[in-house]
Amino acid sequence: GLYVADRGLVRRILRMERATRRVTEGDYTHRIKPRDPGKLVLGPDEIDDLADDFNRMVEHVQHSHQALKDANELKFDFISVASHELRTPVSYIMGMVRLVGNDADPDRLRKALDSIACKTQRLSAIIQTMFKLMPAQRYGEAVHYNEVSVSQLLEDAYLDCHPFADQRGQ
Repeated sequence: GLYVADRGLVRRILRMERATRRVTEGDYTHRIKPRDPGKLVLGPDEIDDLADDFNRMVEHVQHSHQALKDANELKFDFISVASHELRTPVSYIMGMVRLVGNDADPDRLRKALDSIACKTQRLSAIIQTMFKLMPAQRYGEAVHYNEVSVSQLLEDAYLDCHPFADQRGQ
């Protein structure tokens, strides 16, 4: 009777204990192999049901763990993009403020303030879209093309760079 109990119960419980330990150590791919139905004398029992439940639980934990990893990666991507996008206009505004701080020419001050206002609007637009960025990045967002005036683009670039080039005598 002890031999039958050892083969039928204790060995299966010890197998479940080892499986639990492996999952606890981070092996979310490990599953308990079901017994061969052809070798069952009395059919499946509660230990077989427990093994099936264990396998389903580990499957759920594995999916949850992967979802958490994906969410963490998405968070780091978002922080990286947001910090880069915010750093550019803030650096420009700080540089312009330093440059015009010692300038008394009203025309140059007006141009500088216009340029700062433009960068501030850009910064505001970035902040407004930050909350839309997360779902868009995860599910993909269609690219929208707009016509751009090349002459206006070059004029804006000139106005952005001109005060710094003047300051350096370039």
